[in-house]
Amino acid sequence: MDARQTRPSLMLRLRNRSDSAAWSEFDAQYGELIVRYLRARGVQLCDAQDIRQIVLAKLFQRLPEFDYQPARGRFRDYLGQTVKNALRDWFARPGIAERTVDPEVIADWSSTRPVREDPVWEREWVDHHFRRAFASLAMAVETRSMEVFEHLLAGRTVADVAAAEGMSVEAVRKIRQRVRTRLSELIRAQIEDEDGGREGLRPADDDDRRA
Repeated sequence: MDARQTRPSLMLRLRNRSDSAAWSEFDAQYGELIVRYLRARGVQLCDAQDIRQIVLAKLFQRLPEFDYQPARGRFRDYLGQTVKNALRDWFARPGIAERTVDPEVIADWSSTRPVREDPVWEREWVDHHFRRAFASLAMAVETRSMEVFEHLLAGRTVADVAAAEGMSVEAVRKIRQRVRTRLSELIRAQIEDEDGGREGLRPADDDDRRA
């Protein structure tokens, strides 16, 4: 049986502040995404780790109050906006921006552009889900198939991989299609869970956007 049929969505479990396992799982899943985004924005690692903790604290305060409604918003937009707000507030502190960040970068952070229009956040979010799904895939797919798929991801041609692995071209193509399909299924399941399963996450109101 698919675990997602019996296990509540992580986002729904987070409504319970006493579910420490859910909050630890959330940190394990999204902490790296937050830090990677901040680093991509030019933030030093030590500051990125501090901002990550601020974001997690804000989410701990806010998430239990939300209603989950898929038609009204995506969690990634809310998370991104929370990170952006924490980033802006962090570097508004006296002396911090001057010692760490280019003024042009700060101007970009301070813009009113919605986070869903931030290509850096979007790229990091996509990469985040790929990394998670790929790690799950590596535990579920036989080693040889994963090796074949990794060779193809690295840019090697089907013919080259087939020759190196002593396989037919058709066999390599079948592995590629099978692993691609499974990878897509895993990413789709992750995003469904992220948006509260079938129920989704209500978008933040004006006060929530300043979380």
